[in-house]
Amino acid sequence: MIHPNTRIGKGVLIQEGVIICYKRLSWTGVIYRKPLQENEQRKVVRLGEERESDFYTGDNFLFPPLYNTALQYLEDVLPDETIVDLGCGCGYLAELLVGRAYLGIDFCEMALGKVRKRVKEAHLILLDLRNSKNFEVYRDFRVFVALEVLEHIIADREMIASIPFGSKVVFSVPNFDSKAHVRWFENPQVVIDRYDEWLNFEDVTTLSKTVDKLIFVFNARRKLGTP
Repeated sequence: MIHPNTRIGKGVLIQEGVIICYKRLSWTGVIYRKPLQENEQRKVVRLGEERESDFYTGDNFLFPPLYNTALQYLEDVLPDETIVDLGCGCGYLAELLVGRAYLGIDFCEMALGKVRKRVKEAHLILLDLRNSKNFEVYRDFRVFVALEVLEHIIADREMIASIPFGSKVVFSVPNFDSKAHVRWFENPQVVIDRYDEWLNFEDVTTLSKTVDKLIFVFNARRKLGTP
């Protein structure tokens, strides 16, 4: 739990535990946290189909508050534990984890090339996580990050289920439409309902890109004994 007036990364300060103001890289916005309400509508909105790797060719998702929130959730990870970045994209998180044990996985070769330019020592694997046969590659790890990934793949619950028992899982999903989204989630409770079979949820932070575009970031733990 984050307490009032706790600083979580450069330029981020919680005011009364409710609103965070953030200014960095010419981006200005607000981050807010609120308790889940029992009467919140529970709806997963299904939109489209999966995109191929050539769709993800640019540095098209740079949102500093997301990565800073993920870092805050990763503070309790031991220095020698490998952090597996599922759908690592162009390496924004890898850049912030320089000096830590890190493994980035993505199916876009161009994106991984950009990671290598940012962090030459990063360990990377070119792998399509839409194929459940590829889940075996990370069976030996216990810390996972999936930032803005689950909304892009049809087999999202299969991916969550494939994570080893007891693992720490930090992930995010949006509440808004996009050309590449298979689905989006209207509120945090919808996310909890979708993945509750496999995850124990410890905390959630809601980030606001705009008034209408929100990103929900979760700190969770893979349940024991639930295949």
